[in-house]
Amino acid sequence: MFDGIYPSGQHELDEISSFRVRARAEDVHLIPLSKRNEHLYLQRGEGWSGQASWWYAGDTTDPDAKNFVKSIRAMIKGKVPSFARPPARSRVKHRAGQAAAEGYTRYVKRHEVQVSPRHNKLEKLFKDFLRRTISDVQFLPTFCDDMRFADGKGEDVMVEVKPTEASTVRFAIRTAMGQLLDYRQHQRWEGKQLIVVETEVTKADDKALALGNGFGLAWPLENGDFKVVWPDSHKPTRPSKRAREV
Repeated sequence: MFDGIYPSGQHELDEISSFRVRARAEDVHLIPLSKRNEHLYLQRGEGWSGQASWWYAGDTTDPDAKNFVKSIRAMIKGKVPSFARPPARSRVKHRAGQAAAEGYTRYVKRHEVQVSPRHNKLEKLFKDFLRRTISDVQFLPTFCDDMRFADGKGEDVMVEVKPTEASTVRFAIRTAMGQLLDYRQHQRWEGKQLIVVETEVTKADDKALALGNGFGLAWPLENGDFKVVWPDSHKPTRPSKRAREV
């Protein structure tokens, strides 16, 4: 188990919390702790591993890939290999913004394609919080959105619930904003709209993304309560009467 300390950001993003490897004892070699800081740079391109789940490394014709395989075999035999840092061309192959786009795609596939148990758990926690903090709270009928409630001050609130990790908070806010804007326009909603995430929103830019566009933010606290933050003015800008009539 990683105990919350992930080998890389991708492990955390993919929610990989441990490794489980199975092999014959005679086929493995335990790398001494003092040698575990070696860096293995697996390059990309012809002759290297691609997007497939397998790579016939012994059949490669690429000279750098051959040296990589040779070094790996030497390490397995207990020798100290020397891994050269790959050339810059192999590290800089992605257009600007591609990493963010791929991260957003992974978030949508993981949390938006189907409702996850984490989504249901977070929604239940928030409803329990509302029951404790708003006397005679009323949960209203929904249409596509996750939930609605009367805030006890005469206003109705539409809510989108998003499971998150620290690395996916912004993706969740962006997704929720798009959905809530759609519901606002389609249902002619004029009440508050709130985005409930699973992780504390710590970055000012992420808070400004929601609050600056008229959406509230909420996330759970350790004691079971929620931190709820509203913008100075939650109501969206409405067009003038003349504009509405055009």
